[in-house]
Amino acid sequence: MIHALYLHIPFCHKICPFCSFAVCRDNPAKHAAYFELVKKEFDLLPPLDLSRIESIYFGGGTPSRLPLKTLTDWVEWLRKTVGVGVQTQWSIEANPEDLSPDYANGLARLGFKRISLGVQSFQGQGLESLRRQHTPEDSRQAVANIHQAGIQDLNLDLMFGYPDQGIEDLEADLAAFKECHPTHISAYCLNIEQRTPLFRQPQWQQWQDANEALIAEMYQRIVTFLARQGYRQYEISNFALDGYQSLQNLVNWGGQDYLGLGMGAHSLVSSQRWGNHRRWVDYRKALQSDHLPRQYQETLDLTQKRDERLMLTLRQTKGLDLSEFESCFDVNVSAVWGSKLDQLKTAGLVKLDQQRMQLTLPGMLLADEITAVLAAMLANL
Repeated sequence: MIHALYLHIPFCHKICPFCSFAVCRDNPAKHAAYFELVKKEFDLLPPLDLSRIESIYFGGGTPSRLPLKTLTDWVEWLRKTVGVGVQTQWSIEANPEDLSPDYANGLARLGFKRISLGVQSFQGQGLESLRRQHTPEDSRQAVANIHQAGIQDLNLDLMFGYPDQGIEDLEADLAAFKECHPTHISAYCLNIEQRTPLFRQPQWQQWQDANEALIAEMYQRIVTFLARQGYRQYEISNFALDGYQSLQNLVNWGGQDYLGLGMGAHSLVSSQRWGNHRRWVDYRKALQSDHLPRQYQETLDLTQKRDERLMLTLRQTKGLDLSEFESCFDVNVSAVWGSKLDQLKTAGLVKLDQQRMQLTLPGMLLADEITAVLAAMLANL
């Protein structure tokens, strides 16, 4: 049963140097063609149970590059094809420079209840460093337009850990974010990934390596500040006021089935996981040949499900229910992890409470490393 539907819109006015997603330069002439390709991808899928969709999420790329008329076609097709209910959370990612009053009002009319705005920073120097196209004033105006359109569920993206950013810059950003009254904040440390322009500029990684302590302090200040403002952390990078967690996030992290359509989109359906071609030419070629545009597909075995459960639950503040984990995957946690958990607890990286393991704040900074160590110990069984 599919619980969430993701639509990938790859078009961007300009591709950010840190972006590793499946994106391409915006070309209005491709908008209609891409819509037809996505519809064909859906038609080629086997029958799926879409009766319980909790979330429909337009991500990218930059979905707000689509004109309202084109976006209307997408929404009408989804309502007709998927038959979503009134309780479904409709979300869309947007860039500040696209959110005019008319566009914000149009999103509200189409039924979008949640907007995720790619602010990143309210500091001019920070935006320049990250090669963003908008200004701080663009972001403030976009937030005002969204609220005036009657859309109250607003996520703001915050980025930190980039060269020459100081604590004072971060604190100024946090104060500016607070003034916008978002219901949700996603705070991401700049991640320098392969296949991005930043990966080919070693000075960026060198700065991060030399400033690990500063970046860790920034993260701790973010968590502390947002907690004081009433934002509850529910995952390493995500914070929400009560009742405003992202349903798309919860479905993905909860290991429930979800369907992704479009370039580079991923899906998980009944132990089958697949990812689509990331390049326009490959995605289009497959569909024009009446083939699903899958770059890879795999059937998850018990070991993969176990490792994925470990990774996804440790990233969440609720942590890992050890008893449930033992029952689901037939492992004796005390026998396998006993001494290691004691070491992690002594080091202040995890806390153990009534058969539940949660990462502490310092532990969250090392989540990937801790997960890898624990998964490797399970692999030796």
